[in-house]
Amino acid sequence: MNAPVRHPERLVLGDFSDFLEVCGFEAWFVERGWKPKQLAVDQLQNLAWLWDLTHDEFEQDRVQAAMGAAFASVRRAG
Repeated sequence: MNAPVRHPERLVLGDFSDFLEVCGFEAWFVERGWKPKQLAVDQLQNLAWLWDLTHDEFEQDRVQAAMGAAFASVRRAG
Protein backbone atom coordinates (compact mmCIF):
# COMPACT_ATOMS: atom_id res chain seq x y z
CA MET A 1 0.00 0.00 0.00
CA ASN A 2 1.34 3.41 -0.93
CA ALA A 3 -0.70 5.61 1.35
CA PRO A 4 0.71 9.08 2.01
CA VAL A 5 2.48 9.67 5.28
CA ARG A 6 0.29 11.64 7.61
CA HIS A 7 1.74 13.86 10.25
CA PRO A 8 -0.24 14.71 13.36
CA GLU A 9 -1.82 18.12 13.24
CA ARG A 10 -0.42 20.72 15.57
CA LEU A 11 -2.72 21.47 18.46
CA VAL A 12 -2.72 24.97 19.84
CA LEU A 13 -3.81 24.03 23.34
CA GLY A 14 -1.36 26.04 25.39
CA ASP A 15 0.75 29.15 25.22
CA PHE A 16 4.29 29.87 26.36
CA SER A 17 3.31 30.49 29.99
CA ASP A 18 1.63 27.07 30.05
CA PHE A 19 4.80 25.58 28.58
CA LEU A 20 6.88 27.14 31.36
CA GLU A 21 4.57 25.55 33.93
CA VAL A 22 4.92 22.12 32.30
CA CYS A 23 8.72 22.55 32.26
CA GLY A 24 8.58 23.00 36.03
CA PHE A 25 6.49 19.86 36.45
CA GLU A 26 8.86 17.82 34.29
CA ALA A 27 11.89 19.09 36.23
CA TRP A 28 10.14 18.07 39.46
CA PHE A 29 9.62 14.52 38.13
CA VAL A 30 13.25 14.27 37.04
CA GLU A 31 14.56 15.58 40.36
CA ARG A 32 12.67 12.88 42.23
CA GLY A 33 13.92 10.17 39.90
CA TRP A 34 10.51 9.36 38.48
CA LYS A 35 11.55 10.12 34.91
CA PRO A 36 14.89 10.30 33.07
CA LYS A 37 15.91 13.79 32.00
CA GLN A 38 16.28 12.79 28.36
CA LEU A 39 12.69 11.52 28.24
CA ALA A 40 11.39 14.68 29.92
CA VAL A 41 13.25 16.95 27.49
CA ASP A 42 12.10 14.94 24.48
CA GLN A 43 8.50 15.14 25.66
CA LEU A 44 8.78 18.88 26.26
CA GLN A 45 10.20 19.41 22.78
CA ASN A 46 7.33 17.41 21.29
CA LEU A 47 4.83 19.42 23.33
CA ALA A 48 6.34 22.68 22.10
CA TRP A 49 5.99 21.44 18.53
CA LEU A 50 2.38 20.34 19.06
CA TRP A 51 1.51 23.70 20.64
CA ASP A 52 3.19 25.47 17.70
CA LEU A 53 5.73 27.21 19.93
CA THR A 54 8.62 26.43 17.56
CA HIS A 55 7.47 27.96 14.29
CA ASP A 56 10.80 29.75 13.73
CA GLU A 57 14.37 29.52 15.01
CA PHE A 58 13.91 32.35 17.51
CA GLU A 59 10.97 30.62 19.14
CA GLN A 60 12.94 27.35 19.21
CA ASP A 61 15.72 29.18 21.07
CA ARG A 62 13.15 30.50 23.54
CA VAL A 63 11.77 27.00 24.12
CA GLN A 64 15.24 25.55 24.67
CA ALA A 65 16.15 28.38 27.06
CA ALA A 66 13.00 27.66 29.08
CA MET A 67 13.85 23.96 29.29
CA GLY A 68 17.43 24.78 30.27
CA ALA A 69 16.29 27.12 33.02
CA ALA A 70 13.84 24.55 34.38
CA PHE A 71 16.47 21.82 34.58
CA ALA A 72 19.41 24.01 35.65
CA SER A 73 18.90 23.41 39.36
CA VAL A 74 17.88 19.75 39.07
CA ARG A 75 20.27 17.39 40.77
CA ARG A 76 20.55 13.73 40.08
CA ALA A 77 18.03 11.65 41.95
CA GLY A 78 19.40 9.22 44.49
